[in-house]
Amino acid sequence: MQKTNPDRKVGLVTFNGEVSIIGDGTQNLLTIAGDKLHNYDFLLQNGIESSKSHFNKPIKETKK
Repeated sequence: MQKTNPDRKVGLVTFNGEVSIIGDGTQNLLTIAGDKLHNYDFLLQNGIESSKSHFNKPIKETKK
């Protein structure tokens, strides 16, 4: 992907009893757990905010 689409933004989100947002790897890990996992409005707002903060840089800058 680095060679074919170097300007593409990619990120990692894991799910296992909680949600861990690693994003592009340039920010601190963000974890969502407990009752927050059942709060649609919180999850929607958090998704919008974390997309702006954790998925900023293209793969050519974050590949390592």
